[in-house]
Amino acid sequence: PVINNKYIRPYDANEIARGSIVTVACPATIAYLQLPQRAPVRALLDTGGAVALASDYNPGTSPCFNLQTVAFFGRQLFELSAAEALYAVTRAAAHSLRVDAGRIRSGAKADFVALRIASPDEFGWQFGGNLAAAVFKNGVRTG
Repeated sequence: PVINNKYIRPYDANEIARGSIVTVACPATIAYLQLPQRAPVRALLDTGGAVALASDYNPGTSPCFNLQTVAFFGRQLFELSAAEALYAVTRAAAHSLRVDAGRIRSGAKADFVALRIASPDEFGWQFGGNLAAAVFKNGVRTG
């Protein structure tokens, strides 16, 4: 199951983690609307829950379609590490869609974007530009 974690109370985190539920947070929406209340993402992660980050792109509440910006706001608003933000926009996001994707491993489809960053720790550290250096589809560079 997948739920929008905007409506989760911090004390629900244990039950959600036990239920193998992927929650979805939309940090660009929170930033754009300047919402004071935030989803309990840290509590969910600390109890073993899975959190995906999404853009919620739409003209009324989130005119952000850049996933790198979503990762930045995820790190800022939810105090995510670079690894947590990367997992949230890849593996957890794919899992929320019931798709076996979002990780690089032997035998898997190699669909990924290589970013212009010096270290994985820089993922989600900056926003406002496109850091994509190359795009690969089925292991073949397409862009």
